[in-house]
Amino acid sequence: MRRLPVYFLMDISDSMVGEPIQAVEKGIASMVEELRSDPYALETVFVSALGFAGKAVELAPLTDICLFEPPRLPIGSGTSLGEGLNLLMARIDSEVRKATASQKGDWRPIVFLFTDGAPTDNPDAAVKKWRDNYRKNANMIAVTFGKNADVALLRQLTDDVLTLTDLSAESFLEFFRWVSASMKASSAAVCDQGQAGPRLTDHCINLEKAGPGGAIDENFAILPLKCSRSGQFWLAKYARGQNNDWLLAGAWPVDEDSYRHLGGDGKAGSLDLGDADMMPDCPVCGQTEGVAKCSCGNLSCYPESEATACPWCGEEFGRLQEVDSMAADRSRG
Repeated sequence: MRRLPVYFLMDISDSMVGEPIQAVEKGIASMVEELRSDPYALETVFVSALGFAGKAVELAPLTDICLFEPPRLPIGSGTSLGEGLNLLMARIDSEVRKATASQKGDWRPIVFLFTDGAPTDNPDAAVKKWRDNYRKNANMIAVTFGKNADVALLRQLTDDVLTLTDLSAESFLEFFRWVSASMKASSAAVCDQGQAGPRLTDHCINLEKAGPGGAIDENFAILPLKCSRSGQFWLAKYARGQNNDWLLAGAWPVDEDSYRHLGGDGKAGSLDLGDADMMPDCPVCGQTEGVAKCSCGNLSCYPESEATACPWCGEEFGRLQEVDSMAADRSRG
């Protein structure tokens, strides 16, 4: 049987925390359910999920669409696109069957690359390797969420760059319906001995280059915190505003072990909180008194009692003032 391999290479950096990552999870789940109702897809489609933050990780190996379980997406610090591409190429080499004298190989893989920002590593070597050795043998569709991705870089990987500027739940749902329709068209085409390639629409638009990749994604500022009551790890997300200020986008609890595994210590720079429009409420315990900084340098929701132990180092806070113009550690985004 000739398979149609489909790879989802997903940005799981902490700039995706909140609605974007949740919408991708729901979108993939709805897409899988939709494809399972299509006889052509059932006959040909195999799906894999890969993620990249500070590191790249395989979330689900290449699996028959009937058996594929959409994974929960972890969150890490950093946007190491180069590592993600290297993992993708390694998985294609090991999983996609090549033609032999006795049998035909798999159809050309389809790759959906999702990202919302600029790389925080140097992806040049991986981009060159993809362009020289894989681009002609795979169909890649790069999808950017918002206008902060380095579109000029993505166009070195593929001519098919789509931009989803409306990040509402309804827009994500419509987008994944389009993905499902493209996949159905591709599976029908290969079953009819045609070429495996999604049918693109006028979703393609041109954007100006967002800027070179660097150590930090300058479009977002992500602050790691803990709840002063429970010790639960959480992230506060700020997006850069039109006046170069930082606008609070929200706060969400995150699994700390996965975050550390995928992105290191999350301390790649600092943010003067005097430049932020407001402090987040704690998404764990609901405290609304703001944010406190311990002498160990870490942030937590503001402790209500006069002597509360720091959830990071265990030392007593003593009485603290809320953070206002204090510098806070930020992640790579």
